[in-house]
Amino acid sequence: MASRKFRFKVRLGYLYWEQGFWNDRLDITLGRTNPTFDFAFSNISCQFVGVICAQPTSWYFNNSNVAYPSSTWGGRVNFQVTPEIYVRAGVYQHSVEQAEFQNIGFNWGVNSPGAFIPVEVGYQTTYKDVQYPAKFDVGYYEDTASVRKLAPESGFWARRAFWAQFQQAIWRPDRNTTQSLHLFGGALVYGGGHSPQWGQYYLGLFAQGPFASRPRDTIGFIGSIYLNNSAIKPNKPTQTMWELNYGFSLIPGVTIKPYTQYVIAPTDGPVGPGTQVPRDAWVLGVQVAVNFAQALEWPQFIPH
Repeated sequence: MASRKFRFKVRLGYLYWEQGFWNDRLDITLGRTNPTFDFAFSNISCQFVGVICAQPTSWYFNNSNVAYPSSTWGGRVNFQVTPEIYVRAGVYQHSVEQAEFQNIGFNWGVNSPGAFIPVEVGYQTTYKDVQYPAKFDVGYYEDTASVRKLAPESGFWARRAFWAQFQQAIWRPDRNTTQSLHLFGGALVYGGGHSPQWGQYYLGLFAQGPFASRPRDTIGFIGSIYLNNSAIKPNKPTQTMWELNYGFSLIPGVTIKPYTQYVIAPTDGPVGPGTQVPRDAWVLGVQVAVNFAQALEWPQFIPH
């Protein structure tokens, strides 16, 4: 009988310095970090399983930055122009191997094939500020890691993208609770010819506390169109994906989320002569999420 080896690893997700100036109007972070929760992100970004978390999914196929819980050298500067309007910019080292199982955040070398440089301007209000909170943001990133063009021309290009997103509460019966319905959507447009995709567009609805007796439950619905680079899949230039989920809160910090997805013209799968790509796909699944800090009432670090 063959023996099985059990491997235990500890991953370093964050180890950074943060400092506020001018009553926190200017806030700076620097150290071992990543851009996941600072750019193209909102408080409902990870309420979906397959279309968006934390950024729209095409983000992770069109640049080389590492995402949470991986970490590299980097940091960002945030300036509050007003309590609602902010300007944010960051620079992050490229170290793709940090996302692998063997290298888990403790290789602190500075050699890098390039940098990931995002910039964002946004407007944001909260449940405490207004009856109907909202978030609007626009941004741009430059990925200086050289990659070979996907278009027929030879040579190497950096990768870049523009994005715009919105999130608006359209129903909130009681300002003393977070029960609400949000309309949200966004668009990402990538540099033509040298990114795996040309763009992604999405629109959806998200309900917090859909029933007064279930204030921690959620319902999410989203539809997204992925414009795929014809250099990769000329027979599947566009993919459409829909997701519907229900987050059932057992106790604070423990959520069971059954979901269904329907994908038209999926791009994942074999490519080449004689291969067949499914015309569409239907997915059923369930996600179980445990937040130990909430479930066990541990103290939580809340950054600026």
